[in-house]
Amino acid sequence: MRLIQLREAANLTQEQLAEAIGVSQSMIARVEAGTREPKRAIKIALAKHLNASVEWLFYEQINDHESLTSLNQPTGGDAA
Repeated sequence: MRLIQLREAANLTQEQLAEAIGVSQSMIARVEAGTREPKRAIKIALAKHLNASVEWLFYEQINDHESLTSLNQPTGGDAA
Protein backbone atom coordinates (compact mmCIF):
# COMPACT_ATOMS: atom_id res chain seq x y z
CA MET A 1 0.00 0.00 0.00
CA ARG A 2 1.23 3.46 -0.85
CA LEU A 3 0.62 4.77 2.65
CA ILE A 4 3.16 2.32 4.05
CA GLN A 5 5.65 3.17 1.31
CA LEU A 6 5.45 6.91 1.92
CA ARG A 7 5.46 6.58 5.70
CA GLU A 8 8.56 4.40 5.60
CA ALA A 9 10.25 6.67 3.03
CA ALA A 10 9.68 9.56 5.44
CA ASN A 11 11.27 7.45 8.22
CA LEU A 12 8.12 7.69 10.32
CA THR A 13 6.70 5.06 12.60
CA GLN A 14 2.96 4.49 12.71
CA GLU A 15 2.97 6.20 16.11
CA GLN A 16 4.79 9.28 14.80
CA LEU A 17 2.46 9.64 11.83
CA ALA A 18 -0.58 9.14 14.02
CA GLU A 19 0.59 11.80 16.45
CA ALA A 20 1.33 14.23 13.63
CA ILE A 21 -2.21 14.07 12.27
CA GLY A 22 -4.05 13.56 15.55
CA VAL A 23 -5.23 9.96 15.35
CA SER A 24 -4.30 6.76 17.16
CA GLN A 25 -1.52 4.42 16.09
CA SER A 26 -4.11 1.67 15.80
CA MET A 27 -6.02 3.77 13.26
CA ILE A 28 -2.90 4.03 11.10
CA ALA A 29 -2.31 0.28 11.47
CA ARG A 30 -5.88 -0.53 10.40
CA VAL A 31 -5.71 1.82 7.42
CA GLU A 32 -2.41 0.30 6.32
CA ALA A 33 -3.82 -3.21 6.73
CA GLY A 34 -6.85 -2.27 4.65
CA THR A 35 -9.31 -3.08 7.41
CA ARG A 36 -10.40 0.52 7.95
CA GLU A 37 -11.43 3.14 5.41
CA PRO A 38 -10.49 6.51 6.92
CA LYS A 39 -12.82 9.47 6.82
CA ARG A 40 -12.09 12.10 4.19
CA ALA A 41 -10.55 14.49 6.74
CA ILE A 42 -8.04 11.82 7.78
CA LYS A 43 -7.23 11.02 4.15
CA ILE A 44 -6.54 14.71 3.55
CA ALA A 45 -4.37 15.00 6.67
CA LEU A 46 -2.35 11.92 5.70
CA ALA A 47 -1.88 13.13 2.14
CA LYS A 48 -0.78 16.60 3.25
CA HIS A 49 1.62 15.24 5.84
CA LEU A 50 3.14 12.80 3.33
CA ASN A 51 3.16 15.35 0.48
CA ALA A 52 0.93 13.33 -1.83
CA SER A 53 -2.53 13.67 -3.32
CA VAL A 54 -5.42 11.86 -1.70
CA GLU A 55 -6.17 10.22 -5.03
CA TRP A 56 -2.66 8.85 -5.49
CA LEU A 57 -2.35 7.75 -1.88
CA PHE A 58 -5.65 5.88 -1.61
CA TYR A 59 -6.72 4.86 -5.10
CA GLU A 60 -4.37 2.23 -6.51
CA GLN A 61 -5.75 2.48 -10.05
CA ILE A 62 -3.86 5.78 -10.39
CA ASN A 63 -0.37 4.70 -11.32
CA ASP A 64 2.86 6.53 -10.65
CA HIS A 65 3.05 8.03 -14.14
CA GLU A 66 -0.57 8.99 -14.64
CA SER A 67 -1.55 12.55 -13.85
CA LEU A 68 -4.90 13.48 -12.45
CA THR A 69 -5.26 15.91 -15.33
CA SER A 70 -5.32 13.04 -17.78
CA LEU A 71 -8.11 11.40 -15.78
CA ASN A 72 -10.27 14.46 -16.30
CA GLN A 73 -9.78 14.62 -20.05
CA PRO A 74 -12.68 13.51 -22.25
CA THR A 75 -12.22 10.12 -23.86
CA GLY A 76 -13.23 9.52 -27.43
CA GLY A 77 -15.61 11.70 -29.39
CA ASP A 78 -14.84 15.06 -30.90
CA ALA A 79 -12.81 17.58 -28.97
CA ALA A 80 -14.34 21.05 -29.00
